[in-house]
Amino acid sequence: LDDIAWTIHHGPRGYVLKIDLSSKKMIEDFVDEFKKREKRLDCLILNAAYWGPKRTTVDGFEETVGVNHLGHMYLVYLLMDLLKKSTPSRIIVLGSDIHRLCKGVQFDDFMSDNGYKQYKSYAHSKLCNMLFARELAHRLKGTGVTVHIVHPGTPVPSELMRHNWLSMVVFHTFIIRPLQHLFCRTVYQGSQTTVYCACSDECGEDTGNYYENMRKDTPSAAAMDDEAAKKLWKLSCQLLKINENWVLGLNTPWYGGDVKSTVGGGQKVRLLRDALTEFKHDGNAIILFVDGYDVIINANAEIILERFYKSGANVLFSAEGFCWPDDSLAVEYPVVKSGKRYLNSGAFIGYAPDIYKIITERSLRDDDDDQLYYTHIFLDPALREKHKIKLDSTSAIFQNLHGAVDDVDLDFSPSGHRMRQVRLANLAYGTEPVIIHGNGKSKMHLNYLGNYIGNWWNPTDGCVACNDDLLELNSDNENDFPFVVLACFINSGTPFLDKYFESILRLDYPKSRIGIVIFNRVEPHAVKVEHFVNLMDGEYHFVQADSAISLTERNARDRAVDICLESGCDYLFVVDAEARIDFPGTLKTLIEKNKSLIAPMMIRGEELWSNFWGALNDDGFYARSDDYISIAKRERLGLWNIPHFSTAYLIRKDRLSLLLSAYSYNGKNDPDMSFTQFCREKGFFMYVDNTEKYGHIMVSDNYNPLNRFADFYNIFQNRREWEERYLDEKYWDTLNNDYEFELPCPDVYHFPLFSKQFCKEMIAVMENYGRWSSGSNLDSRLAGGYENVPTRDIHMNQVDFERHWLNILDEYIRPVQEKTFIGYYSKPPHAIMNFVVRYKPDEQPALRPHHDASTYTVDIALNKAGEDFEQMSRVGRDGNYPFEARRTFRQIRRLIELAKEMESDGLERIDFLGNLLMQRQSVEEVDLDGSPLASLPEFQTTLMAEIDMEVTSVFANLMEMVIHCQSVCAELEKDLNTANWHSENQVEKSARLATPFWPAVDQLQMWASEIVVMYSADLHRRKSDLDVLFVDTLTPLTKVTQLKQNWKQPAWFEQKCNHIMACVHYLINAMIEDLDGPQEQLAHSDVITVKQEKLDTPDQQNFKCRFCGLVYNYLSTLKAHERVHDVEEPYVCAKCGLSFRFYSELQTHSEEHKGTYTYKCGCGRSFAKYTDLLYHKHDSDDEDEPTEETVLAEKKPAYQGKHYPDPRNAYYCQFCCRGYKTSHELKYHLYSHRGERAFTVGSSRYLMNRM
Repeated sequence: LDDIAWTIHHGPRGYVLKIDLSSKKMIEDFVDEFKKREKRLDCLILNAAYWGPKRTTVDGFEETVGVNHLGHMYLVYLLMDLLKKSTPSRIIVLGSDIHRLCKGVQFDDFMSDNGYKQYKSYAHSKLCNMLFARELAHRLKGTGVTVHIVHPGTPVPSELMRHNWLSMVVFHTFIIRPLQHLFCRTVYQGSQTTVYCACSDECGEDTGNYYENMRKDTPSAAAMDDEAAKKLWKLSCQLLKINENWVLGLNTPWYGGDVKSTVGGGQKVRLLRDALTEFKHDGNAIILFVDGYDVIINANAEIILERFYKSGANVLFSAEGFCWPDDSLAVEYPVVKSGKRYLNSGAFIGYAPDIYKIITERSLRDDDDDQLYYTHIFLDPALREKHKIKLDSTSAIFQNLHGAVDDVDLDFSPSGHRMRQVRLANLAYGTEPVIIHGNGKSKMHLNYLGNYIGNWWNPTDGCVACNDDLLELNSDNENDFPFVVLACFINSGTPFLDKYFESILRLDYPKSRIGIVIFNRVEPHAVKVEHFVNLMDGEYHFVQADSAISLTERNARDRAVDICLESGCDYLFVVDAEARIDFPGTLKTLIEKNKSLIAPMMIRGEELWSNFWGALNDDGFYARSDDYISIAKRERLGLWNIPHFSTAYLIRKDRLSLLLSAYSYNGKNDPDMSFTQFCREKGFFMYVDNTEKYGHIMVSDNYNPLNRFADFYNIFQNRREWEERYLDEKYWDTLNNDYEFELPCPDVYHFPLFSKQFCKEMIAVMENYGRWSSGSNLDSRLAGGYENVPTRDIHMNQVDFERHWLNILDEYIRPVQEKTFIGYYSKPPHAIMNFVVRYKPDEQPALRPHHDASTYTVDIALNKAGEDFEQMSRVGRDGNYPFEARRTFRQIRRLIELAKEMESDGLERIDFLGNLLMQRQSVEEVDLDGSPLASLPEFQTTLMAEIDMEVTSVFANLMEMVIHCQSVCAELEKDLNTANWHSENQVEKSARLATPFWPAVDQLQMWASEIVVMYSADLHRRKSDLDVLFVDTLTPLTKVTQLKQNWKQPAWFEQKCNHIMACVHYLINAMIEDLDGPQEQLAHSDVITVKQEKLDTPDQQNFKCRFCGLVYNYLSTLKAHERVHDVEEPYVCAKCGLSFRFYSELQTHSEEHKGTYTYKCGCGRSFAKYTDLLYHKHDSDDEDEPTEETVLAEKKPAYQGKHYPDPRNAYYCQFCCRGYKTSHELKYHLYSHRGERAFTVGSSRYLMNRM
């Protein structure tokens, strides 16, 4: 046993459970443990045996027959339910040729009490094995459980005789074993026939045969005696105290009449009479009789017996509220104080002798009515009193549902019993019935209750029964999968039909095991169907389209059943075009559920509309069950027995042959309703599974397939499909908190919204309408009839897309707007003008600048430059060049803006904290003892800790931006290399001739990397300086003062950033100009030209600003303008990047790089002038008072930084940060950034000269 356990344990899956067949208790424990572990039993091999001296088991049986026969029989009895659930399954009984020594079963001396001999007792037990197997095969015929008898061969080496006496051991050890290689079989050889019967397909359907050497053989005549087999079966059941007929009427023809529509059922009484013959004198035996097909037992025997004893009856019948079948007998019934007064024969319990006397009291034919028979017995006062017959009027045990559905409800309150988590409560009488009978027309409600009681589903464990009787589809061989015919029905116009076919293709199931047949009854969809068939030809087992235009839906569905049967399918999977399968494993999961009729639950949109009904009204139409919402919303997950399903469902092969005319069963109803009505009346259970999100149902109401833009307008009906097709797949990323929007200019945000398909169809809708406006100021569509800025456009309301577009604004654009323009909320957005504009060179080539009256504007390009139309600004020297350097330009600008913003916020916070310190110190000086803020050191410590936290946070954010900018600079260098810009480039040469102070391209690339490295180093230096301040040697006010001085950003940082951006901007425009010429370049650029006087003079020239692209007619005007951008220091050193106000200063500075300065400081720095050496200062020098006479080497006032507020200039430009004393001066200054002039040419020149 240990060797077997080790071998199995080290295999892929296996374990060993110990069983002792000499004890019924041990067998029961084994079965309980096995059923906890396993939900299936495909093959049971009965191989145990005993050969030895006479012994007696704990149950009082002689051990040889007790183990070899009775133990095996009791094991089969306890495992029979699992074997039937696992059909097809097999039972292998090991017999032996030694049975031929017996002439028959020793019924007179079954336990070998008279003259026990080991070999004879063993041979007798093997004969019993074979007769048991023969009778078992007869009783299980047609159930899917087959029985096979095996002779392994004689002898086979084993420890069978380990209990024998010494002489047998000697004989076996010194004679048999040495010679076994000559005439004995090995263990391997002896097991082959057993393995063959367990696994071979050849003997799979045969049952009751005897096998030897993997061939059928004929046993002895005694082993083929059917009468002896029946007698042995009966005797064995008596010894084991089990029912001889485990299910009355199993595999027995029914002669009891059609009890569904008329009287009948007398055959049940006769079957019970035959079964109780052996118990007719057993006064301790209690018999429970129920109709097996419409009864659910919700308690164990202990609870049922307890309530039966409490009733005080010898025989207790269930009760109902109708006197049937003879209502004239109602007056003869005894009056009851409470409850139902009429007898129902579907369930009763009582002592065996009393029941036997009742069922044998009178004669009865098979087609007589059983309930009428019992009624006459009950109404006879003498018999009622003699047998103490009572009715369970208050449903203490039995509950008949017919006429009492409203009396009962499910009780989900906690229960201490594992099998009774959900109970049935009789609200009328305050009882809790445990045997529920769905008599009459109440079977549908019984099915509803069966979804919970009987331990099917409970709030604690969920669906307990969902894991019962499952199939496993995990083979690597595709041929092991069942063959499925997938029937597709297109009965009406269906939106997004291509998505329907895509959902079919996504099924995770071998395509070679699927055959597809499509029934299309909609002519406009024929093209898509034909395309799918041609595309998938050869991918599946077969794909065919049966023209169903001339067929009715009913005939088409019946035709699908015929095709499935003709192709030899295992399953028919019906999927209507309205169904969208989202879960790829849908088909495989439904098959594994192992139900004959099952549907995946699907919901329509956000509604409660689904593909199943939880209940029906009296007319057979929809009614909402109590649990419908919980199931539809997936609050309760499980496998649910329901009265109707549609749209998508799976039918197993064993039901198909019975459903040939199901769709035509009731011609007055829809085909689906006719189908489910047929199943209900035939007693076929239909299940819906909501354990997975299988899919959803489309809304096809009012869908017009003739309209080629019908899907485009389908946003309200089927939003999910609309979003998948028409929204950009990256749109949903914009709603994430960490999404960074692209800002091409201030307050303009780029983000993905629509797909290419949306743009394509939007253009098609407008072109199909075709009534573009004239492009003039006169527009009859407007209320006033006048358009200030006319365009060639079509309004959304002209193509009936207005409400659709407003919904798009609310659902998809408003969330982005609320993220970008924080604080502005408008739900829903209100938009009056919604239109599509068309630009053409011969119509309207561009839109002139203007101001919109809207709060914000949404502009969407419906076609793409370079693909749908030409854009010359995108053409470079080496072909199409996307100018990725522009993106680098924007990213560096973003770094400057963030640095300014953080520095400004940091200084403002430091000022605030400093003011708090000063106020607190003043209070302390005035009244230190009486102040409530008495602890100045503690207050200072808290504030300084907060300052330190602010500094650390800001520097961490800046460092993150610096690291990001490093990667951007690397992209800039890559972009310039891709464009093949080198030092010999003619454009670069011309640029250097025009502006001698301009850096080379390679120098530009070096700056782009150095600026990040230098700024990173400077950040670390400033942080370390700030850390030094947080010591106790300085007062808090001194700390704050020094903190502000160290906080200010170095001037070179913005200067170099400005120069890099200017260089990039210049090079891009220079490349375009070199290729296309100045005039064509200006025609395709976004540069705004400043109009000035004498435009027609022959010396007129075009001078372009390096920073913003504005074009001026005079060089002097350009120089004056450029001072605005660069803090009046336009002259830049090409080696170090420092800038100067005048060219002479740049020339003097260049001498520093040559090392020719004569005035040197002890720190190693040299100067051209002695005054510069005097003003030169070190970090360790004492801080001078901030006066205008004290300047640093950079020629800047010591107390005035670029971004540090100057109290003398209260008005600052938001673009260049230049300060002005009055708002009037700032207003004039802003015109230099806009490129507009609102006054005369003279004043414009005056303004430019002043700048």
